[in-house]
Amino acid sequence: MKNDEHTSYGSGQPAAADGMAILRTALSVDPDYAWSWHCAVWAAAHDEGLETGAANRAAARLMRAAFDVDTTKNPNFNPAHLVAEKEQQ
Repeated sequence: MKNDEHTSYGSGQPAAADGMAILRTALSVDPDYAWSWHCAVWAAAHDEGLETGAANRAAARLMRAAFDVDTTKNPNFNPAHLVAEKEQQ
Protein backbone atom coordinates (compact mmCIF):
# COMPACT_ATOMS: atom_id res chain seq x y z
CA MET A 1 0.00 0.00 0.00
CA LYS A 2 1.36 3.40 -0.92
CA ASN A 3 1.59 5.94 1.86
CA ASP A 4 -1.25 8.10 0.51
CA GLU A 5 -3.73 5.31 -0.29
CA HIS A 6 -5.36 5.49 3.14
CA THR A 7 -6.14 9.22 2.79
CA SER A 8 -7.60 9.35 -0.71
CA TYR A 9 -11.02 8.43 -1.97
CA GLY A 10 -9.83 6.69 -5.10
CA SER A 11 -8.15 7.59 -8.32
CA GLY A 12 -8.40 11.28 -9.10
CA GLN A 13 -10.21 12.11 -5.86
CA PRO A 14 -8.86 14.60 -3.33
CA ALA A 15 -7.21 13.36 -0.16
CA ALA A 16 -9.01 13.90 3.15
CA ALA A 17 -6.58 16.71 4.00
CA ASP A 18 -7.53 18.44 0.74
CA GLY A 19 -11.19 18.23 1.67
CA MET A 20 -10.49 19.76 5.08
CA ALA A 21 -8.51 22.58 3.45
CA ILE A 22 -11.37 23.28 1.04
CA LEU A 23 -13.89 23.29 3.89
CA ARG A 24 -11.63 25.49 6.05
CA THR A 25 -11.37 28.00 3.20
CA ALA A 26 -15.12 27.96 2.54
CA LEU A 27 -15.87 28.58 6.21
CA SER A 28 -13.32 31.37 6.49
CA VAL A 29 -14.59 33.32 3.47
CA ASP A 30 -18.31 32.90 4.14
CA PRO A 31 -19.31 33.99 7.67
CA ASP A 32 -22.91 32.86 7.16
CA TYR A 33 -21.76 29.36 6.19
CA ALA A 34 -19.47 29.28 9.22
CA TRP A 35 -22.34 30.43 11.43
CA SER A 36 -24.55 27.62 10.09
CA TRP A 37 -21.89 25.09 11.10
CA HIS A 38 -21.54 26.78 14.49
CA CYS A 39 -25.31 26.49 14.98
CA ALA A 40 -25.30 22.81 14.04
CA VAL A 41 -22.57 22.11 16.59
CA TRP A 42 -24.38 24.27 19.17
CA ALA A 43 -27.61 22.32 18.64
CA ALA A 44 -25.88 18.97 19.13
CA ALA A 45 -24.15 20.17 22.31
CA HIS A 46 -27.37 21.71 23.64
CA ASP A 47 -29.33 18.55 22.85
CA GLU A 48 -26.78 16.60 24.91
CA GLY A 49 -27.48 18.75 27.94
CA LEU A 50 -25.09 21.69 27.81
CA GLU A 51 -26.72 24.93 28.82
CA THR A 52 -27.00 27.57 26.10
CA GLY A 53 -23.82 29.50 26.91
CA ALA A 54 -21.72 26.36 27.36
CA ALA A 55 -23.01 24.96 24.07
CA ASN A 56 -22.13 28.24 22.35
CA ARG A 57 -18.62 28.19 23.81
CA ALA A 58 -18.18 24.56 22.79
CA ALA A 59 -19.29 25.31 19.24
CA ALA A 60 -16.97 28.31 19.02
CA ARG A 61 -14.07 26.23 20.36
CA LEU A 62 -14.63 23.51 17.78
CA MET A 63 -14.90 26.05 14.94
CA ARG A 64 -11.63 27.67 16.02
CA ALA A 65 -9.75 24.40 16.58
CA ALA A 66 -10.95 22.52 13.51
CA PHE A 67 -11.35 25.33 10.99
CA ASP A 68 -9.45 28.35 12.38
CA VAL A 69 -12.67 30.39 12.26
CA ASP A 70 -13.66 32.67 15.14
CA THR A 71 -17.45 32.50 15.27
CA THR A 72 -17.51 34.59 18.45
CA LYS A 73 -17.04 37.59 16.12
CA ASN A 74 -20.31 36.81 14.31
CA PRO A 75 -22.99 39.41 15.16
CA ASN A 76 -25.34 36.56 16.12
CA PHE A 77 -23.02 35.31 18.85
CA ASN A 78 -24.14 36.48 22.29
CA PRO A 79 -21.01 37.96 23.93
CA ALA A 80 -22.43 37.14 27.36
CA HIS A 81 -21.87 33.49 26.46
CA LEU A 82 -18.10 34.01 26.46
CA VAL A 83 -18.20 33.87 30.25
CA ALA A 84 -19.06 30.61 31.97
CA GLU A 85 -22.38 30.60 33.83
CA LYS A 86 -20.69 30.09 37.23
CA GLU A 87 -18.43 33.10 36.62
CA GLN A 88 -21.46 35.36 35.96
CA GLN A 89 -22.98 34.69 39.41
